[in-house]
Amino acid sequence: RLFRMKTVESQDDFASMREALTRRFAHNAEDGFEYPDMILVDGGKGQLSAVASVVNELVPDAGILLAGMVKNSRHRTSGILFPDGTFIKLDNDDPSDRDILLLRFLSAVQNEVHRFAITYQRKLMTKRNIRYRLENIEGIGPAKRKALLAHFGSVKKIEEASADQIAEVKGLGEKDAVKVYSYFHPEEGEEG
Repeated sequence: RLFRMKTVESQDDFASMREALTRRFAHNAEDGFEYPDMILVDGGKGQLSAVASVVNELVPDAGILLAGMVKNSRHRTSGILFPDGTFIKLDNDDPSDRDILLLRFLSAVQNEVHRFAITYQRKLMTKRNIRYRLENIEGIGPAKRKALLAHFGSVKKIEEASADQIAEVKGLGEKDAVKVYSYFHPEEGEEG
Protein backbone atom coordinates (compact mmCIF):
# COMPACT_ATOMS: atom_id res chain seq x y z
CA ARG A 1 0.00 0.00 0.00
CA LEU A 2 1.27 3.44 -0.91
CA PHE A 3 0.78 6.50 1.27
CA ARG A 4 1.44 9.94 -0.13
CA MET A 5 2.57 12.04 2.80
CA LYS A 6 0.04 14.71 3.76
CA THR A 7 1.57 16.20 6.90
CA VAL A 8 5.30 15.63 6.34
CA GLU A 9 6.83 18.18 3.99
CA SER A 10 10.56 17.61 4.50
CA GLN A 11 12.68 14.48 4.15
CA ASP A 12 11.94 13.07 7.62
CA ASP A 13 11.90 9.25 7.70
CA PHE A 14 10.63 9.03 11.26
CA ALA A 15 7.74 11.46 10.74
CA SER A 16 6.87 9.72 7.45
CA MET A 17 6.80 6.30 9.13
CA ARG A 18 4.61 7.71 11.90
CA GLU A 19 2.15 9.21 9.41
CA ALA A 20 1.99 6.08 7.23
CA LEU A 21 1.44 3.76 10.21
CA THR A 22 -1.10 6.10 11.82
CA ARG A 23 -3.10 6.24 8.61
CA ARG A 24 -2.78 2.48 8.06
CA PHE A 25 -3.92 1.65 11.60
CA ALA A 26 -6.88 4.00 11.24
CA HIS A 27 -8.30 1.22 9.05
CA ASN A 28 -9.40 -2.07 10.57
CA ALA A 29 -11.51 -5.15 9.89
CA GLU A 30 -14.62 -2.98 9.56
CA ASP A 31 -13.00 -1.31 6.49
CA GLY A 32 -11.79 -4.62 5.10
CA PHE A 33 -8.26 -4.28 6.52
CA GLU A 34 -6.59 -6.58 9.00
CA TYR A 35 -3.60 -5.70 11.10
CA PRO A 36 -0.40 -7.28 9.80
CA ASP A 37 1.18 -10.20 11.63
CA MET A 38 4.60 -8.61 11.23
CA ILE A 39 6.18 -5.33 10.20
CA LEU A 40 9.65 -5.42 8.67
CA VAL A 41 11.34 -2.05 8.98
CA ASP A 42 13.97 -1.01 6.47
CA GLY A 43 16.48 0.25 9.00
CA GLY A 44 18.18 -0.29 12.29
CA LYS A 45 17.59 0.67 15.89
CA GLY A 46 16.30 4.22 15.28
CA GLN A 47 13.76 3.27 12.63
CA LEU A 48 12.67 0.17 14.55
CA SER A 49 12.17 2.20 17.75
CA ALA A 50 10.10 4.79 15.87
CA VAL A 51 7.83 2.10 14.42
CA ALA A 52 7.57 0.30 17.79
CA SER A 53 6.45 3.51 19.53
CA VAL A 54 3.66 4.04 16.98
CA VAL A 55 2.53 0.41 17.13
CA ASN A 56 2.58 0.41 20.94
CA GLU A 57 0.65 3.67 21.04
CA LEU A 58 -2.02 2.88 18.45
CA VAL A 59 -2.49 -0.90 18.52
CA PRO A 60 -0.75 -2.18 21.66
CA ASP A 61 -2.79 -5.39 21.85
CA ALA A 62 -2.60 -6.35 18.16
CA GLY A 63 0.34 -8.74 18.70
CA ILE A 64 2.26 -7.39 15.71
CA LEU A 65 5.83 -8.69 15.52
CA LEU A 66 8.47 -6.10 14.62
CA ALA A 67 11.93 -6.48 13.12
CA GLY A 68 14.45 -4.17 11.51
CA MET A 69 16.47 -5.12 8.45
CA VAL A 70 19.97 -3.86 9.17
CA LYS A 71 22.50 -3.05 6.44
CA ASN A 72 26.29 -3.22 6.52
CA SER A 73 28.79 -0.56 5.41
CA ARG A 74 28.29 -1.61 1.76
CA HIS A 75 24.54 -0.92 2.12
CA ARG A 76 23.67 -4.61 1.89
CA THR A 77 21.39 -6.44 4.29
CA SER A 78 23.51 -7.93 7.03
CA GLY A 79 21.08 -8.97 9.72
CA ILE A 80 17.81 -8.60 11.51
CA LEU A 81 17.18 -6.63 14.71
CA PHE A 82 14.32 -7.09 17.17
CA PRO A 83 12.85 -4.51 19.56
CA ASP A 84 14.37 -6.26 22.60
CA GLY A 85 17.84 -5.60 21.13
CA THR A 86 18.42 -9.11 19.82
CA PHE A 87 20.45 -8.98 16.62
CA ILE A 88 20.90 -11.93 14.30
CA LYS A 89 23.91 -11.42 12.03
CA LEU A 90 23.27 -13.15 8.72
CA ASP A 91 26.29 -12.24 6.61
CA ASN A 92 28.75 -14.40 8.54
CA ASP A 93 31.90 -15.89 7.03
CA ASP A 94 30.41 -19.38 7.38
CA PRO A 95 26.60 -18.90 7.29
CA SER A 96 24.18 -21.74 7.90
CA ASP A 97 21.63 -22.72 5.25
CA ARG A 98 18.93 -21.08 7.40
CA ASP A 99 20.91 -17.82 7.55
CA ILE A 100 21.44 -17.84 3.78
CA LEU A 101 17.71 -18.39 3.15
CA LEU A 102 16.70 -15.64 5.58
CA LEU A 103 19.28 -13.25 4.15
CA ARG A 104 18.05 -13.90 0.61
CA PHE A 105 14.45 -13.39 1.69
CA LEU A 106 15.20 -10.11 3.50
CA SER A 107 17.29 -8.86 0.58
CA ALA A 108 14.46 -9.68 -1.83
CA VAL A 109 11.97 -7.84 0.40
CA GLN A 110 14.21 -4.77 0.59
CA ASN A 111 14.85 -4.79 -3.15
CA GLU A 112 11.13 -5.02 -3.92
CA VAL A 113 10.26 -2.25 -1.45
CA HIS A 114 12.93 0.01 -2.95
CA ARG A 115 11.76 -0.74 -6.50
CA PHE A 116 8.15 -0.05 -5.49
CA ALA A 117 9.06 3.22 -3.75
CA ILE A 118 11.30 4.45 -6.56
CA THR A 119 8.63 3.70 -9.18
CA TYR A 120 6.08 5.65 -7.13
CA GLN A 121 8.45 8.60 -6.62
CA ARG A 122 9.16 8.75 -10.36
CA LYS A 123 5.44 8.71 -11.09
CA LEU A 124 4.86 11.59 -8.66
CA MET A 125 7.80 13.54 -10.07
CA THR A 126 6.48 13.12 -13.61
CA LYS A 127 3.07 14.41 -12.53
CA ARG A 128 4.69 17.37 -10.76
CA ASN A 129 6.81 18.21 -13.81
CA ILE A 130 3.82 18.04 -16.15
CA ARG A 131 1.76 20.24 -13.87
CA TYR A 132 4.69 22.61 -13.42
CA ARG A 133 5.16 23.15 -17.17
CA LEU A 134 1.53 24.13 -17.60
CA GLU A 135 1.61 26.30 -14.48
CA ASN A 136 4.19 28.53 -16.17
CA ILE A 137 1.68 29.73 -18.77
CA GLU A 138 0.34 33.12 -17.68
CA GLY A 139 -3.45 33.26 -17.46
CA ILE A 140 -3.91 29.49 -17.60
CA GLY A 141 -5.23 28.44 -14.20
CA PRO A 142 -6.06 25.02 -12.75
CA ALA A 143 -9.40 24.63 -14.56
CA LYS A 144 -7.91 25.47 -17.96
CA ARG A 145 -4.88 23.21 -17.35
CA LYS A 146 -7.23 20.37 -16.47
CA ALA A 147 -9.32 21.03 -19.59
CA LEU A 148 -6.19 21.02 -21.77
CA LEU A 149 -4.96 17.72 -20.33
CA ALA A 150 -8.42 16.16 -20.58
CA HIS A 151 -8.73 17.23 -24.24
CA PHE A 152 -5.21 16.33 -25.43
CA GLY A 153 -4.21 13.61 -22.94
CA SER A 154 -0.62 14.79 -22.45
CA VAL A 155 1.56 17.88 -22.35
CA LYS A 156 3.43 16.58 -25.40
CA LYS A 157 0.21 16.57 -27.46
CA ILE A 158 -0.61 20.08 -26.24
CA GLU A 159 2.85 21.17 -27.35
CA GLU A 160 2.33 19.60 -30.79
CA ALA A 161 -1.13 21.18 -31.28
CA SER A 162 -1.76 24.25 -33.38
CA ALA A 163 -3.29 27.40 -31.90
CA ASP A 164 -6.54 26.56 -33.71
CA GLN A 165 -6.62 23.06 -32.20
CA ILE A 166 -5.97 24.49 -28.73
CA ALA A 167 -8.81 27.00 -29.23
CA GLU A 168 -11.20 24.03 -29.63
CA VAL A 169 -10.71 23.09 -25.96
CA LYS A 170 -13.87 23.80 -23.99
CA GLY A 171 -13.29 26.72 -21.60
CA LEU A 172 -10.39 28.24 -23.55
CA GLY A 173 -10.74 31.23 -25.79
CA GLU A 174 -8.65 32.38 -28.72
CA LYS A 175 -6.40 34.52 -26.49
CA ASP A 176 -5.78 31.55 -24.19
CA ALA A 177 -4.96 29.36 -27.17
CA VAL A 178 -2.41 31.89 -28.41
CA LYS A 179 -0.82 32.05 -24.92
CA VAL A 180 -0.53 28.27 -24.74
CA TYR A 181 0.78 27.95 -28.29
CA SER A 182 3.27 30.80 -27.79
CA TYR A 183 4.53 29.24 -24.57
CA PHE A 184 5.53 26.06 -26.42
CA HIS A 185 6.65 27.89 -29.59
CA PRO A 186 8.25 31.15 -28.38
CA GLU A 187 10.27 31.61 -31.58
CA GLU A 188 7.08 31.66 -33.69
CA GLY A 189 5.31 33.99 -31.25
CA GLU A 190 8.17 36.50 -31.51
CA GLU A 191 8.17 36.44 -35.31
CA GLY A 192 4.38 36.72 -35.71
